[in-house]
This record gives sequence, C-alpha cells and structure tokens, in this order.
Amino acid sequence: MRKSGIWASGTLAVAAMVATVTPAVAAPATSLAATSIFTAYEKGGMTGRKAFIEGCGEHSIPYHGSYEWDARGQSGHLFNQGSTVPHYRLSSSVDTSQRTGFAWVKILIVC
Repeated sequence: MRKSGIWASGTLAVAAMVATVTPAVAAPATSLAATSIFTAYEKGGMTGRKAFIEGCGEHSIPYHGSYEWDARGQSGHLFNQGSTVPHYRLSSSVDTSQRTGFAWVKILIVC
C-alpha cells in the first residue's frame, strides 16, 4: 500500500487522500519509498498550521505563509492561479525552503 496526498497537522485537517496500489508482482522495495515532500505553512517563518504534501501527481496547496521542500528523488513543479506552465521548479535532489509567503496554488510532484 502506498500513501499519497495531503495531510495536515495542527487543529484542523486540510484533506486526506489515500491511494492503494496493488502490483501484479512484488515490486522492489525502492519503488515503494516515500516521495519528495512539500510542507506548506499557514504563516511566515515556518509557523502556524502546516500541510504535508506528498505523492506523485498534482496537489492543491492550502497554506501560503512559508514552505519547505524535502527532495527525495522527485522534482516539484509549482503553478500560479490558472497557469498551465510551471512558474517554478523544485529540484529532485536539493532541499530548499522559504520563510516568507508565496503565490503558488498547486504543485505537481513528478515521478
């Protein structure tokens, strides 16, 4: 079983989505490893409520105060409102963070 989606900490849960993948044959352990994680914070300075966004595919970003990117082999493409072209790309191999607000409304974790 592989978890993907958004999960939150704090007083309110934002959203939860669990996808189950059942392979026809046993998959190597490396293919079941966790994906890169985008952590969105409600306030600047990595404070307030936070949502952990992980798993392949497109996800809405619920908070826009600050963020952290934990690169685990997948890149992240960040999109502004209504855009179909990524505004910014996060590396698949370099962790990064920003302590101030941002305008991206969705992220595509590329697997």
